[in-house]
Amino acid sequence: MARRSVALDRSASSEREVEVLRQLARGQRSKERAEALGINAKTEETCRGRIRLQLGIDNLPGLAKFAIRAGLALPLF
Repeated sequence: MARRSVALDRSASSEREVEVLRQLARGQRSKERAEALGINAKTEETCRGRIRLQLGIDNLPGLAKFAIRAGLALPLF
């Protein structure tokens, strides 16, 4: 498993990437995230891929957990 960063580097992340991460943590599906942000699905996928590389997290549940711990979204439970 890849090593996980402690924090999201906001200077290296676009506002769109941060918002994709926030929407992901809220449980939205890829298509829903793209529609909510007014972008196409491929752009959403690219943003998600950049975040995964930056954080060293290789799965969606891990990204959601990170976003919640980073205060980007409240837990759904």
